[in-house]
Order: sequence, then C-alpha cells, then structure tokens
Amino acid sequence: MNIYGHLNKVTRIFLDLVFEPSNFNPPKIIDELRESWTYIEKYIKNAHPKWTSNWDKTIMNLNPNELAISEDMVKDTRKKIDKLMKERRVKDYFSLYISIVEGLTIYNKSYEESCDVCQGELHYYTNISSKTVVKECTTCGCLYNGKYGTKIGWGKDISLRPANKSELESEGILG
Repeated sequence: MNIYGHLNKVTRIFLDLVFEPSNFNPPKIIDELRESWTYIEKYIKNAHPKWTSNWDKTIMNLNPNELAISEDMVKDTRKKIDKLMKERRVKDYFSLYISIVEGLTIYNKSYEESCDVCQGELHYYTNISSKTVVKECTTCGCLYNGKYGTKIGWGKDISLRPANKSELESEGILG
C-alpha cells in the first residue's frame, strides 16, 4: 500500500473516534492513536524526526487512567479531523496529525483560556525539576502557573513533560 492508502486508513481511524461520542474515553483514544501510529510512523519520521522519536517513546507508555480530556479538546479534535479529511498535501496532513495527537494527549482548555501575550493556546505540562504544573503557550512559549494562572515568564531552560490526570487533580485544576 502506498502513502495515500496509509493516510486514508489513519483518517478512517480518527473518523471512527469522533463518529460516536462514547468513543471519547481514554482507553479508546489511546487504542486509536496506537493503531493510527502503525500506518503513519514510517512516513512521518522523515518529515518530523524529532517529534516522531519523542512520540514513539511516549505512545507505548500512555496510561488510560492518567489521560485527562476536556470538552475543548473534544471540540478541537472534531474540527481538526474535518480539516484532515480534506487535506491533500502530505506535509500539511502530517502537521494536522501531530496537532490531533498533541490535542488529545496534552490537557488544554483552548476555548476558556489563552496566552495574555499573544492569545495562543495554553497546554498543561509538569515542570520536572519543581514537580509543579505549568501552562505553556503553544505560540510564544510563555509560561503560567497551572493552578493560579499567574505569568511565570518564558521557559528557556525548563524541562517539561505533559501533565497527567493525577497531577492536574492534585493541583486542583481538575475536580
């Protein structure tokens, strides 16, 4: 099968995910991401090698009990999958795929909050050194305290990883 056949399979996997509202549960999301990865990995690694390497390590370690999903994440995913269905340029398809994967695995509330500096989308991460939850702007990189929303600055030398559900709950972000 050629690249377009594989991308068509990925699109059908994502369509299955958004077709039924009950499919938006963490175990189903992780299963669909893993299945889509088998079709796209060998192609996307040439266009986005660093992201592919990081995601390849992450995908097998995803724990459905630690995946936090907001209503905004569901809305964004549906919109992105609509765009994905129409996309014909492979590089743009890969960018949308990455956006969908990150949109489903990195907690955010894009319709409720945005960066004070550039109005970009904020994603929740855990600062590995301080073990605190922070929000990072996907556009300018500005950091905010995850719990209080106060601006921290820009994260040049900070090591971040996506925040998991238990960390978000312990900070009082998820109730």
